[in-house]
Amino acid sequence: MRRGELDHAQLRASLRALPEAQLEAWVDARWGPAEAAHPDAPLPRGSVPYLPCPAATVLYALERTQVAADQVFVDLGSGLGRVAFMARLLTGAGAMGVELQADLVRESQRRADALELPHLRFIEGDASRLAERLALASVFFMYCPFSGEPLRRVQAALQGHARRRQSWLCCVDMPRLQIEGFESVHSERPELDLYRSRSRRG
Repeated sequence: MRRGELDHAQLRASLRALPEAQLEAWVDARWGPAEAAHPDAPLPRGSVPYLPCPAATVLYALERTQVAADQVFVDLGSGLGRVAFMARLLTGAGAMGVELQADLVRESQRRADALELPHLRFIEGDASRLAERLALASVFFMYCPFSGEPLRRVQAALQGHARRRQSWLCCVDMPRLQIEGFESVHSERPELDLYRSRSRRG
């Protein structure tokens, strides 16, 4: 894993064969337990506390959107970073987590540095204000990170992003979204909504 010599497709296939509880344990054993660090700042209006996204949901999203090694995956509201970690490990794509809580960012980056995983980084910031700056992203992931005005800002940023490049949006445990430039794509997991930019398909 540290040398970056994994067969990503083979690893995904192996993990797909595991029961969901064993998959969760596998991810925790490699990335670390999912307990949240203590945030050092109050959350702004519309944000939610950190909760880990089920590993089976992440694995399905990565396979359904066909994330490739030459793409960039961005988790908006990344918490302790395990979604971005899975994206990097299981696809070879560059992966980034954007998180408002500094303690969670520091802990995520510490874990990434300990594993010596290249092209996996975490940045501190308001995801709803940074989305429009992530111009190289091909896949955006959100696990119920915010609502209200922050969500409206993200939707506006993604609308512009869809006009510039092929992109996917993966939303877990969120209300259905209507974003100009994106169309809904079938998902076999009820907690996961998938959207694909209409202008370019992949």
